[in-house]
Amino acid sequence: MSVISSYATRIRVNPRGRHTAGPVDPTWQILRDAVEVTAREFGGWVTDEITDYYGTRVPCDLAVVAPDFPRGVGVKVSPVTGEVKFIFDAHGDLKKVSQRICGSIQQNYTAIAVARTLESLHYQVEYEEEEAASPETRRVTVRGTL
Repeated sequence: MSVISSYATRIRVNPRGRHTAGPVDPTWQILRDAVEVTAREFGGWVTDEITDYYGTRVPCDLAVVAPDFPRGVGVKVSPVTGEVKFIFDAHGDLKKVSQRICGSIQQNYTAIAVARTLESLHYQVEYEEEEAASPETRRVTVRGTL
């Protein structure tokens, strides 16, 4: 049975930050950058909708669509709390790849947020990604030097 699932994250963004005039809110920019990096990692692209197993379109704030998961993983932000949730339809044997995309977005968000914080404190920032023991895991080190 095809069902759009929703999974909460610990990521929070400014709930009004996306629709303000002027520069984009930093929390939204970090989220967008994390989604873009994840899309590149999976050979995909960023869009604003996903599809379910039957091809029904589901709008979202951001989404990663990739060759390994053409239905896409969507990112929805609560307009009240700023809570970020992932939505996708993993009907069939696609649960692992959808979870890898969600995990990658979360890891990229965290790494980018730490790096931007260090840069705002005038640190020189270096990223280092180590070879992982399995495709489900990876290690990213963000190093700040004064």
